[in-house]
Amino acid sequence: MLNLDPIAGLLHMGYGLTHITVRGVSDSGWFLDRAPYSQDGHSLAPLDAVKKGIRLWQGQVPLECQACYPSEPWRCYFGYRAYPTLSSPLFVFQWLFDEAQMTADNVGAPVTKQQWDYIHQMGDSLRSSFHNVSAVFAPSCISHSVLTKKDWQSIKIDEISLPQALRCWEMSHPHQNGTLLRDAPLALKVARNMVRSGRVATEAPPSRRRKANGSNRGKKKKETRARLRRASASCSHHLIERCSWPQCNHSCPRLTNPFTGQEMDFIELLKSFGLDMMSVANALGIDIHTLNNMDHEELLNLLTQRA
Repeated sequence: MLNLDPIAGLLHMGYGLTHITVRGVSDSGWFLDRAPYSQDGHSLAPLDAVKKGIRLWQGQVPLECQACYPSEPWRCYFGYRAYPTLSSPLFVFQWLFDEAQMTADNVGAPVTKQQWDYIHQMGDSLRSSFHNVSAVFAPSCISHSVLTKKDWQSIKIDEISLPQALRCWEMSHPHQNGTLLRDAPLALKVARNMVRSGRVATEAPPSRRRKANGSNRGKKKKETRARLRRASASCSHHLIERCSWPQCNHSCPRLTNPFTGQEMDFIELLKSFGLDMMSVANALGIDIHTLNNMDHEELLNLLTQRA
């Protein structure tokens, strides 16, 4: 995120490569400068570490952001503070309950009600920090990073997958040299479904080209642009999980017990929140026996319907 505008400036102003479009995707780098859950006597608090680190690293932050925090340039390392100063398009992916954020906040693996309360507040704070972000995908899961995971394409919010949201964002910023995701088969499939034309790229293979006069080519380009505009208007690239429960998304990576390493049952997860399960059953309109024997997917459906 910090390098986005400097790279764009270097390419456009330094090398005169104005035909190159620079955009960024932030994967799990949207941290908050909030008070930690507990203070570790053997290490610096996250904010103090960043304050000292920027001097030791000789860190360089974008001038636009530095101008907003002249006496505290280290604050530009936090996404929600740097984002308003960016001029290049940015797509933000962020788990609402990021494990790296929890580690930095010394909250550790959540097993007590106090830890869950702090983590829940963290999710609320993250959700609020996206109020001015135009392109964001934020599932209500406990994890860190997504693009390096083999199942990143399966993450969804409201039945919209991350690749679909990325494609939608791409279409909202037309690229003069064609689609950025041109070589990605899934992205092409998504684009075809969105545009409903069977083909996103306007140029046919050489073996299939037919001679056409300039007016026909111009007409086809206009029609293609119109289809892309309609597809872009009907899709979404601003997706923030409405459910405030950690792990309430069906596509969340599985959570494991920090002591046993085994996958946590969802009922066990709810109990670790410190919740009174009888109250949960009453709120859901079911008896405690039904709740304890309820299928994971069925319980998630009930909870998300009431989110």
